Amino acid sequence: MSGPVAAVQASSPVQAPAFTRLLARLAGAEIPASGPALAERLGQWLDWNRAVGLSRALDGRLPDPVPTASARSDDMADGARVRASLAEAIGNERGLNLAATAAADFAPFRRYALATQRAMQAASGRLRGQLREHLAAVPALARLAEVDALMEQ
Repeated sequence: MSGPVAAVQASSPVQAPAFTRLLARLAGAEIPASGPALAERLGQWLDWNRAVGLSRALDGRLPDPVPTASARSDDMADGARVRASLAEAIGNERGLNLAATAAADFAPFRRYALATQRAMQAASGRLRGQLREHLAAVPALARLAEVDALMEQ
């Protein structure tokens, strides 16, 4: 068995799977250095406490499934009722209360938007908790429930 032997180049260690590093060395390709860690990247959008917690939730061991009752038709009806009331509140702009002669100002719109957001959070909070319980009971969706709980804090 005589023939050309591929030359393997020595390079600085790169964070990649061993097989990928070996193929890159055999091909003489440069593997770009890996980017910052997940927690570091998340820190650009979130404060560091949340970024670390979210990184742990995404990389950590899945929580054990929690037994829960199956979704009931009452849950679906509650969701539909909350959605309809929020759509109505957004559609009729009942909280805006602008005087006809009021000068164009951003403040009333900002107050209205914040009040609408608070109403949406209050109306959907209980339903979100129930949904999270249902997600936690399904092994494939348990991580989503954990991430949602962290993002809600």
